[in-house]
Amino acid sequence: MIKKLSSTEFFWARWRAGSYYELGFYNGHYDIKTQRGKNIIKKYAIGFCDAKNLHVRPRNDSIAVMYFYKDETFWSHLRYEEFNEIFGDINE
Repeated sequence: MIKKLSSTEFFWARWRAGSYYELGFYNGHYDIKTQRGKNIIKKYAIGFCDAKNLHVRPRNDSIAVMYFYKDETFWSHLRYEEFNEIFGDINE
């Protein structure tokens, strides 16, 4: 199970520290929906926060996911349906 994090963990420096490109996603949301993409996200994701609660880059349709990869902590958004497909519904 992925850990729920405080919105204060999601700040500019961490957002700018990495992206899905570093994880090997070159075709955006298409790559995320592949089994390979889901496995990579599960492997490196360390936490999440509903993006509507963020102070930095808030969104009403997404979950912010924190990653740890190659000694760097960074975060990005996943749409609700992508997050739920990978991790299950956080509201259950």
